[in-house]
Amino acid sequence: MNRRGLAAHARAACVLAFAAGCGTSEDTMRDLRSPNALQQLRAINEIIRNGDAGSDAVALLALRLESPVPQVSVRAAHALGTIGERGVPALARGLKSPESETRWKAACGLTVAGSAAREASPALINALLDANALVRQQAAVALGRMGARDAIAALKARQREEGDPMAREAIAGALHMLGDAAPAATGTVRTIEGRGGTETPP
Repeated sequence: MNRRGLAAHARAACVLAFAAGCGTSEDTMRDLRSPNALQQLRAINEIIRNGDAGSDAVALLALRLESPVPQVSVRAAHALGTIGERGVPALARGLKSPESETRWKAACGLTVAGSAAREASPALINALLDANALVRQQAAVALGRMGARDAIAALKARQREEGDPMAREAIAGALHMLGDAAPAATGTVRTIEGRGGTETPP
């Protein structure tokens, strides 16, 4: 096969690989599998930059969501959200974790995913009843960001019962985003977006 034929073959292989969601480089996969947190972070940041990951990478990101290293788990959640629909199932499973930190990070990742996370709407509605106020708060933000109008009734019901001021504010903000209420008072909602992996979990 001549040089032109080889180039055409390589281009076709790349197209097929990305169409199959297998666009993660070997170097990135090696770093993602590494037990070294710095290498894991390098791989995760590369995936965030590319906005794409193959199925093997998604599975590894789901494992990194449970990492004991906060920077790794936070960035893994962000990466799963950045990937979009293919990262959403892992984040939805994260909402069921026994660890409140993991549940919060999963809700943050679903916030990053936005409208691509609509299939996780039922899991986020359930998270409005979470024992941890930060999880409830972030679940409300995610529902508002994704435009989940099917969550309005649940948000209103939770708003009547919510005892945490920040969670109440987040619910009001979500209802406003969904076109159903006046805007919430100004305040700070803790998310992982734009934090560079330095956010401290609840």
